[in-house]
Amino acid sequence: MPAGPSAQQLPTRALTARIRRYPRHFASRRSLNMTLPRFMLSVVRSATLAGLAALTLCQGCGASKRPVAVVNGETITQAQLDQALMERAGQVILRQMIDESVIHHAATKASVTVTDKDIDGKIEEIRARYPSPQDFDQMVASSGQSMERIRKSFELQLLIEKLAAKDAKVTDEQCKQHYDQYKEHYLQKEQVHLRDMEFESKENATNVLKALKVGGDFAALAKEFSTDPATKDKGGDMGEMPVDALQPHLKAAADKLEPGKISDVFEGMGAWYLLKLEKRTKAQQRPFDECKEEIRTMLTQQETQMAQGGLVEKLREAAVIEIKDPKLDTPKPAQPGAKAGKGKQ
Repeated sequence: MPAGPSAQQLPTRALTARIRRYPRHFASRRSLNMTLPRFMLSVVRSATLAGLAALTLCQGCGASKRPVAVVNGETITQAQLDQALMERAGQVILRQMIDESVIHHAATKASVTVTDKDIDGKIEEIRARYPSPQDFDQMVASSGQSMERIRKSFELQLLIEKLAAKDAKVTDEQCKQHYDQYKEHYLQKEQVHLRDMEFESKENATNVLKALKVGGDFAALAKEFSTDPATKDKGGDMGEMPVDALQPHLKAAADKLEPGKISDVFEGMGAWYLLKLEKRTKAQQRPFDECKEEIRTMLTQQETQMAQGGLVEKLREAAVIEIKDPKLDTPKPAQPGAKAGKGKQ
């Protein structure tokens, strides 16, 4: 059974949008994942070896007996090192090319395609995880790869993801089993519907509170006097949201209010506030039917991710591969009890 979802895996679409729209009202939950695509890492390693091999060629093709190391009295020469480097680079790069070939063959057979739009979307998804476009550009530059090669790597990674996803099937029974095991993750947290007013000074906030106490309308006064740019034009309406998602100063005030009541003036984040509670909804268990497709999506993603790990290896083992140059062959050691593969690896 896959592991239960974390809080970050189960945000509602509405909450995510609200946090982006009203960042000052919500506790910060931003995290950055700056990892290169899995297939891209192998490309970078291959390119590094290729660069070293090219450097070796540039230094001269003549064999050199100059010693580079002595181990227990045995000398390792520059010529031996150069030869080993050339062979190792060739093995790694050839393996990379074989992997690309078996991926493309499998994709063609399964009618799986990747469009330029898919690649653009993947690049933008990764770019958005960086603090700035400059940071992303720096990552690209440090990889030592051209954008054309990076796009090729994203294409291969997307093909792997799509091939793995074709075999990822999650049944209603699996969804229900997961729901029953992790019910605490599918609680509808306590929700509040709030209106707020923000002021630059305590005096302004106090004067508006006096007007409210003699019958003033909160929404009308918010439109006139509030300095909160996110809610001013909506009469201070913050909408409905989980209490736990609020900034601490707003949560502390909201916890004390009954529906229809207005807070005293309070301070937070360099400003002064008034808060009105329109509605409070207690925490409750979300029904399975409401969560089922959300769970199916998450479990499918988990199965797809697990399948990706060994997919290229499986494709390679199923392919008929014949390496003509013995120096470039890297045979995989036979495992006890394992069946012989269809070709050399």
